[in-house]
Amino acid sequence: MGIGSFFKKVWGGIKKGATKVYDFGKKAVGKVGHVLRPITDIASKVGGFMSMLPGKAGKIGQGLAAGGQAIKTLTGMLPESQAKQKIESAIDRGLDTGQRYLKEGTDRVTQISDRVQPWIRSGVQIGRTIADGADRLYAKM
Repeated sequence: MGIGSFFKKVWGGIKKGATKVYDFGKKAVGKVGHVLRPITDIASKVGGFMSMLPGKAGKIGQGLAAGGQAIKTLTGMLPESQAKQKIESAIDRGLDTGQRYLKEGTDRVTQISDRVQPWIRSGVQIGRTIADGADRLYAKM
């Protein structure tokens, strides 16, 4: 075996290894965009859902108040008595408690949403930028 054939075999091995690395890299880059896009879409939807929660809680509060008024209308038809006063008092306490818990929950959701939204938005932007870059890189390969 001469020195020329030795270098030819070494060079052939290097080319074969480089081709395998290139093919693996090309597949990996193609997968990055393929995987990141759905993740960023899901993160974007989660962020949108979280921003809607305080409004949904407000609708629940309106429904609770309307239900309470409907029940009070029915209890208003009862004859005046101590039982009627206790029933109305219990309804008022229940409505107040429900509204208080709803307000506390809405405040918590708003706090969490305000803290998390910037992170979700930036994560979505970063993910989409990486996916776009991977797609452009894959197209050039």
